[in-house]
Amino acid sequence: MLSWFQVLEYFGFVSGKELSLTVESSTGEVLSSTIHLPVELGEKLAVHPSTLPLGWQDQKSFFREQYFENEHLYFIQYNRCWSREAEEDYGSGASALFMPSFKEFEKQVFPVLKKKEIDKLVFDIRFNKGGHASQGTEFIRKICKALPKDHGEIFVLVGRVTSGSAIINTVDFMKSAEVVLVGEETSGKPKHFGEVNRFVLPESRLIVSYPTRYFTLLDEDLPALIPDLVTPLSFDQYMKGIDPAMEAVRNSPQR
Repeated sequence: MLSWFQVLEYFGFVSGKELSLTVESSTGEVLSSTIHLPVELGEKLAVHPSTLPLGWQDQKSFFREQYFENEHLYFIQYNRCWSREAEEDYGSGASALFMPSFKEFEKQVFPVLKKKEIDKLVFDIRFNKGGHASQGTEFIRKICKALPKDHGEIFVLVGRVTSGSAIINTVDFMKSAEVVLVGEETSGKPKHFGEVNRFVLPESRLIVSYPTRYFTLLDEDLPALIPDLVTPLSFDQYMKGIDPAMEAVRNSPQR
């Protein structure tokens, strides 16, 4: 409820443009803070650190990459199992022009994999809620093929949002290479419905998404994928701009 300013205002918790909040910490310390409220209709109340952790810096991007020269670390973030091509193949096609091209993204990734020295490859799928798995499955196959035989360690970051086709792609990596799962338990199960398609309702023009397959990715019916390195994120770490999953990757000794 605290994230919706309009709800707080309706029930009389706030008036004006500020909210005074007093809380008690686990040690009994009383802390007070004044929060400036959003003014736009539908805008959420949110608390952000001055410096966002790496994985949180651009969650709106469908996918992105960044090479850290001084660490020989290549970071690939895969936030959506969707793209312009997926929209054209599996969706209504109406929004395709407004979506990024995955083929163009691949043109950025594979030259780095082939030409740069990579001691640690990070595939961040923590904020991926799914879509259509085939795009990621083929992408992961190409990544494993492009890497040299003496490649560095591969880390797959998963978290509490990871679900649907993102689970499929995580297991794709687990079956295609020796990887280390880092992060938090996934919200999705290895056995689940997936492969989402879409259609547009003729009268309302609303877009309906629906799964087309049931996946049994592992023999055991697990409630979630459990990371090899569990790195829960605390609020204090988030506010300090610390990404515990990436810290675990960076502090992991090289093979």
